[in-house]
Amino acid sequence: QDPIHGSIHFGPIEKEIIDHLYFQRLHGLRQNSLLYLVFPAANHTRFDHSLGVMFLADKFLDAIIRNQNIICEKTSTRGFPQSDYRVNDSGVKAVFDALSLDQYYKLLIRAAALFHDIGHGPFSHLFKNYFPRGEFLNNMISGQKNYSHLRDFFNGPSKDILKTKIEHEHLSCLIATKVIHDCEKILDSFGIDPEKFSQDICSLIEKGINHSDQISGFRYKIQPLLNQIISGIIDVDRMDYLLRDSHMCGVNYGLYEPDRILKSMCAYAETKSKSLMVAIRYSALGAFEDFLFSRYQMHKQIYGHKTNRACSAMLERIRMNLTRKKWNWYENCNDADAFLKKFTEYNDSSFIRELQDFGKSKASVALTELIQYLFIERKLVKRVFEEISDTDNKDFEKIKRKWKRAKIALKENGIWAVGDEYVNKGGKLDNNSPLKVLKKSASGDYLVKPLNEFRSLVQNLPKKEITFSIFCKRKNVDNAKRVLISKKLIQ
Repeated sequence: QDPIHGSIHFGPIEKEIIDHLYFQRLHGLRQNSLLYLVFPAANHTRFDHSLGVMFLADKFLDAIIRNQNIICEKTSTRGFPQSDYRVNDSGVKAVFDALSLDQYYKLLIRAAALFHDIGHGPFSHLFKNYFPRGEFLNNMISGQKNYSHLRDFFNGPSKDILKTKIEHEHLSCLIATKVIHDCEKILDSFGIDPEKFSQDICSLIEKGINHSDQISGFRYKIQPLLNQIISGIIDVDRMDYLLRDSHMCGVNYGLYEPDRILKSMCAYAETKSKSLMVAIRYSALGAFEDFLFSRYQMHKQIYGHKTNRACSAMLERIRMNLTRKKWNWYENCNDADAFLKKFTEYNDSSFIRELQDFGKSKASVALTELIQYLFIERKLVKRVFEEISDTDNKDFEKIKRKWKRAKIALKENGIWAVGDEYVNKGGKLDNNSPLKVLKKSASGDYLVKPLNEFRSLVQNLPKKEITFSIFCKRKNVDNAKRVLISKKLIQ
């Protein structure tokens, strides 16, 4: 029974996944890290969120199938007015007939939704800085059965991923593969191949991973459509966290009409890439605008709240201390099972305890003090500098240089300070967005149109809004402000 969506139902396979130790770990990870220090009721977890995403993924897929079947039926006698797109040809109809009849797709989208966040560590924006490089993970799974689709991904055409830190999505795929094979017995009873099922789940979480032949054989690729439901411009992840975070924080910024949006979700096929993509009908653009404004406001007013950013600044200082002390949580892991066991032992509480023990063992007064102030006493740092700018602003680089000069000035005066660069992820959509609009022409044909063809208040949102801040310890605030005023960096 969910406070956002009401009653959420699941079947025996989803139950097996939810009951797995690795999924139960999500009970110990707050969805919004330290936001509860600003909004006390924001103690909801990634477990709650993942169930909500599963619920919405099911509704989203059902809505697209229902709407596209209606479009195909009502326009089956019409031609194809656009050479680049199709909405109702025999290839599109064949795909949606399969989606309607084969329950594998519904199970697949629900499972991918459950796993989409399982690769997050505690205080994700801190812990993600300590993920290994792709090369390390690739070596972990080398020679081990069940992970061939991940090895193909890491050794694919673009091997840059081997040299960079992995993302939480990659870890989600690793965990999903392990959990699905642990559920092999129940999958076999339903005639589902665990190897193909885990590969298809991973292809929905990370679009660079190839899907199995279980979802191929059509004129148009299904995987891009399903991937966009999980991670796209308007996806089930964002749809859930906006409503859930808004409700749990006790604010109205994240509210929108999910049923109105779902009622108008549909699809189109690109003739060049032979891929199916998510589209929205023209009649729902108003509801879609509400969604985008809600996302922008939640990022600006809630996630970007100065006290929440103060917490993030302290987490960043903890990260810097850990880096100097060469802390590494996975150094003794020799295979994928050991790596996953170690990772899944971490939740918010256990990680705080490990930080405390590490600070004591290394006799790090600075680290121990930060941990005490942030997690135990809530003695947070204070903001002494703030500038906000859109990257399209002609003064953007000037503002960024000013922020850097302010940090240097404080350091030169012996004042403890930490900078924070917060990017509002709810900004204006890119003109090349794969999300398109279906609008019926005078002749009754559905035309595929880019979003930027329609005049909208959303186009006035900043493309990429960044808040540059500097935080100091409370005892240094007055001195820091005097220094910055003397340098004419603040008024």
